[in-house]
Amino acid sequence: MILSVTPTEPQSLKNKLGIASSILVVMTLLANAAIGALWIYRNFNFIPVYGDTSEYFAFSKILVVDQYRGIFYPAVIRGASMLSEVFAITPQAMIYTIQLFLAVVAAFSMCALILRNRPYARAVSLVVAISVTLNPLIAHFCMSVLTDSLAASFTVIFSAALIRACAKDATTKQAFIHFSIASLTLTLMSSLRVDKLYLSIAVFVIALCALYLLRKDKLSIYRVLIGLLFLVISAGSAIAIKNATTVYNTQRPPLDFSSMAFNRVVWPRLTEVYPYLSDAVKSRITMADAELFDSHANYVYPLLTRELAKPDGKKTIDTITQTTIKYFPFQVVANTLFDFTKYSLPNLQFPLEEYNILPKSVATSWTIERMEMLRPLTTKIYLVIGLIQFISIGLLVIWFFSTQVRAHRLFKENSFLVLIVLSAVLTNSSLFALSAGMQAHIRYAIPTYTIIQILLMSAAMLAMYRLATGRSMQAPLEAKKIIQPMPHEKLL
Repeated sequence: MILSVTPTEPQSLKNKLGIASSILVVMTLLANAAIGALWIYRNFNFIPVYGDTSEYFAFSKILVVDQYRGIFYPAVIRGASMLSEVFAITPQAMIYTIQLFLAVVAAFSMCALILRNRPYARAVSLVVAISVTLNPLIAHFCMSVLTDSLAASFTVIFSAALIRACAKDATTKQAFIHFSIASLTLTLMSSLRVDKLYLSIAVFVIALCALYLLRKDKLSIYRVLIGLLFLVISAGSAIAIKNATTVYNTQRPPLDFSSMAFNRVVWPRLTEVYPYLSDAVKSRITMADAELFDSHANYVYPLLTRELAKPDGKKTIDTITQTTIKYFPFQVVANTLFDFTKYSLPNLQFPLEEYNILPKSVATSWTIERMEMLRPLTTKIYLVIGLIQFISIGLLVIWFFSTQVRAHRLFKENSFLVLIVLSAVLTNSSLFALSAGMQAHIRYAIPTYTIIQILLMSAAMLAMYRLATGRSMQAPLEAKKIIQPMPHEKLL
């Protein structure tokens, strides 16, 4: 008697769902690529109106920055302006070209890591990288004169380099090369944005600790020492560059604990706190000041700067912060956790706010308005196709993991990737959720947004690989057993 195994009906249905999801993903990728290329072409010489943009152009002329900025982006603008004269294009077009190129390189570096050892891995990774870059939000920041695109690209390249340096099969030479890449990107992105110094140091330290604790062989200890040396050199270089190129701006509040705590805790509830403030504080800040302060996030710094310039200004600011925590502790904690969640899941937050499923924050409104400034109809179509693409990819990824017999093994094999990516995402979320109460600005979540987009697209490609190879998706016990008679047996 022969025991044969044939697919069950549920397995066949799951195959069909996977194929249907894959077809939808391919269709949306092509549609998004077409509308994305058109959108980029039509906006290539346009500069979205962000307040920071004019400041960066001004800094590029003197190559000196304040305590809030890094010198690298003004240097990029200066260099792009010089190159634009050589290629006879506008400075912003040159900046956008650099940012688009680095976005593709960053996405490719991470995707190639995930799809390694698969057929045509490099070609598929390049397709994924271009598709990620053509995501509406990522493309918009590539097409803006802001630090956010380069900050996201360097964060991805930095993370991918650390993952490769900590890989189990990496040699000492390979670890040296990848640690040097991580070190270089640490210096560059720390010179781009101050918060990236804290993020990169935290992620670097976590990676080295994990490498030491999880792989206690002699080669890993050498790699830890190499990584530590690169960390010290790159962090020291970033700090030295910042100190050498910074002139303190007295028109903006300092980046200290008091200012950040006030920003996080008090806005936008100063009018609610006002009745609980002492007469001494009320004599310095009127109810009209409180109402103006709460009306928009842009009024936080002016009030802080004005009060800190007065005698005992820091004491006044700290008193308001402490009073807010005393009378509104639940609101402060809830808002902080909500912002942390939105910073950690921006790929969900942005579309939910865009279509008013969640309350639309000021920052999301700003971003969409600036995306639509030149080509509103094209942008609306672009955003809709981008949302459909996100949903289709999400469905295919859900299908992939729901049919993955050994999903835990996939995560275990990529443990350092999971650890470093989570470290980067959660550190970035913590830095911004704890330092400002501006309802989670999507700009500052772009590194996380980009990483999640790369992971989703890569998982979708893994699902397509599975469908293409026709590999069984169910455990043998889930198959239907059919008993067939041997040649000499007769059926009764």
